[in-house]
Amino acid sequence: MKINIEKAIESFRINFSLIRRDGADELLKWIESETDFYTAPASAANHLACGSGLLVHSLNVRNNLDLLNHRLNLGFSDETVSVCGLLHDLTKVNFYIPIQKRRINTETGKWETYNGYAYDDRFPFGHGEKSVWYITQFMKLTDEEAQAINWHMGAFDDRVKGGSRSYNEAVGRYPLVFWLHTADQKASGIDERGVENG
Repeated sequence: MKINIEKAIESFRINFSLIRRDGADELLKWIESETDFYTAPASAANHLACGSGLLVHSLNVRNNLDLLNHRLNLGFSDETVSVCGLLHDLTKVNFYIPIQKRRINTETGKWETYNGYAYDDRFPFGHGEKSVWYITQFMKLTDEEAQAINWHMGAFDDRVKGGSRSYNEAVGRYPLVFWLHTADQKASGIDERGVENG
């Protein structure tokens, strides 16, 4: 998969400009100067496990949420769509390290080495929780935005797998929780399916 990084960064900045609240400029500066957001993968081995995968995934989620919002008349502002879509996975910045991996080539039956990623969680704060933490160091979120970003993993969230019922409560109170999760699932499970390595 070829990623036009310059176009993706330009698209990210255009969509980020819809976020007009206090602290947004400082958040963007932090993203661009102190994180690897533009070059990080979206995962270590699943969807968009390639350079700039996180950037592309964030744009895909934002676009999916925007499409759902307009087609279904959900009523979320363009600002909220950009906040949640673009920033839901900030948890993944400065999180992956490049490594050499090995696999069997199915055509030759021989082992081969390829570039991949491993986890290096220097701030183990949870998944959605960490994204909310990072964002709120710079700007405020609405209650619904915070809930949606916090629970964007849905039933895949470790807290839900551990028995927490808070996700269901959040979905019942804040519809954006469901719609962000849906946009994220479409991106990672359909739009980006099968893309393991760029």
